[in-house]
Amino acid sequence: MIDFNDAIEIAKGYFSKKGNSELTKIYESDNAWIVYAGKKGQVKYGNMGISIDKGNGSISNFILPSRENFEILKNAKLTEL
Repeated sequence: MIDFNDAIEIAKGYFSKKGNSELTKIYESDNAWIVYAGKKGQVKYGNMGISIDKGNGSISNFILPSRENFEILKNAKLTEL
């Protein structure tokens, strides 16, 4: 089971390889952690997040717009970083 702290470490490792070292938002859904990175306070259009599976820690792209992903975010809880 991937908890909040595990998700943070996984996301930091993933985004540091992509050049974004600062996590900006993390949402908790039933089955995954949805994480966004960039510069806090700076709006970035087309920003892509990642989804970290709570069961096995696998990472996948979390792309918007997507009806399925909007529904996931609607039901997810924004957590404090």
